[in-house]
Amino acid sequence: MASGDQKFAKIQSNIQALSSAANSLNKASDELSEIVIFLDEALRKMNIGLSHWVTVGNWSDELRNARNELGYDKVNGKWGLSLRTIRNDISLAPPPRRDEWAFNDAPRDMRLQAVDQIPDLIEGLSKKAFDLAAKIDEKTNKVRELALAIAGGPSLVTHRVNITDTQVQEIKDRVRKTSKFVAEVLEQAHSWQHVQGELRIYFPLAAGGPLKSLQNDSVAAGISDAARQVLNAPATLVVIVENLATSKRGK
Repeated sequence: MASGDQKFAKIQSNIQALSSAANSLNKASDELSEIVIFLDEALRKMNIGLSHWVTVGNWSDELRNARNELGYDKVNGKWGLSLRTIRNDISLAPPPRRDEWAFNDAPRDMRLQAVDQIPDLIEGLSKKAFDLAAKIDEKTNKVRELALAIAGGPSLVTHRVNITDTQVQEIKDRVRKTSKFVAEVLEQAHSWQHVQGELRIYFPLAAGGPLKSLQNDSVAAGISDAARQVLNAPATLVVIVENLATSKRGK
């Protein structure tokens, strides 16, 4: 076989090998993209709304230094797994240059490099969500205390009709499982009555602003549902606000 023919045969063989390798690479890349789409959808359904980034790798030369990061963030108006490169040009003042992509739109080698960091990203995002939830709960408690203080503080329940203290407490305990604030508002009530399929809860006029939360349809339905389960009978919520000072003077 002539030398030229040998070279041609070698090139042809290499092209066939490259074609096979490209098909395998594209297939693996497509499978990775499908998994990322699944993860994105699962995370989006959680409605986390928090961004978090982890470092994938660093590199530098005489002119610049840079790092690649994997994150969960809002890129191009859409939450999802993302990649970015942050470059600092040593000869220029900050800010650094940032290039961001949705994960599946990033360069392939960058995606492959970032795959191993996905568990760390999810772990960090989970910790961040728990920490923020704890802070929100702390601030909510402070606001709740302020709202109750403005309303004049919890009132003693003084009157019952067709409902026992134990049943009242059980209703409040059920409500507390879904909303601590609403349960605290119920503590303001001075009378509870279960009459003609209605759960009538009486509040002093001083309870004020927090009572507006009971006007919410879903809140009212939740209280009625809790009462119905405890009383084993219809219990449509009716909120009644009284001026106790006037009532006492009238007597």
